Amino acid sequence: MPRINIDLDFLTHPKTVSIEPLAQLLFIRGLIYSATHLTDGFLPEKAIRQLAFDFEDYDRNHNRELERSGILASTCDTVTENSLVTQLVNERRWHISKGGFNIHDFLKYQMSKADVLEYVEIKRKAGRAGGRASAQAYAQARAKAKSNEDPNQSSTDFNPNTNTNTNTKEEDKTLVRWNEQASEFWKAYPKKTGKGNVEKWFKVHKPSDDLFKQMLDKITQVKLSPDWIKDGGKFIPMPYTWLNQKRWEDELPTPPTRKCVL
Repeated sequence: MPRINIDLDFLTHPKTVSIEPLAQLLFIRGLIYSATHLTDGFLPEKAIRQLAFDFEDYDRNHNRELERSGILASTCDTVTENSLVTQLVNERRWHISKGGFNIHDFLKYQMSKADVLEYVEIKRKAGRAGGRASAQAYAQARAKAKSNEDPNQSSTDFNPNTNTNTNTKEEDKTLVRWNEQASEFWKAYPKKTGKGNVEKWFKVHKPSDDLFKQMLDKITQVKLSPDWIKDGGKFIPMPYTWLNQKRWEDELPTPPTRKCVL
């Protein structure tokens, strides 16, 4: 899976200390969004509310410091996505672009879409190679076991190159695919409980590639929802429950209304 890179001096960098903590968090979430959706640093406008909608309004008790920094420009200090985005744009962390924003120097520090796809293809080929090796080893083990059961058995009674062996290889390739899906789902899902049940679910239901992508996209979205964040993730459903209830079909909650902080 792709990752994001953040310098150790991120929190002490002049461009970071001049913006509020929520704006810093929004910037990091933007990096994660772009890396997940392979947008090469582009953030569509519709994604901003998704990334910031769970930010709670809070009472700023450091207005004087903010005024010195030029962040507060009016008597009514409204905590909104726009106010946080404005800070990121003013400090050139984000650049205004058609239909959204571009993260400054994203491709200089993060993997591009082409890099990620190349990495995924290498992993896929490695998985196929492992599947072929497993199928061959399985066929050889079956031949040896059958020979041990009947010492008088003719060498022609079991041929690893027969249709039975071909079917075994196909079945093994398919099993490898579902195991890969289960593994990728397990990495993406924030609650790590009941891995065996997750693997059984994928083996039984055999989701298509399109459906599996829909499931991963939904996990990426709900990771930022209030119910999944509050109390350290206490209310995140068990992964097996999430799969059985088809929770990827759920609608996202409506973003909370922002208030004006005076």
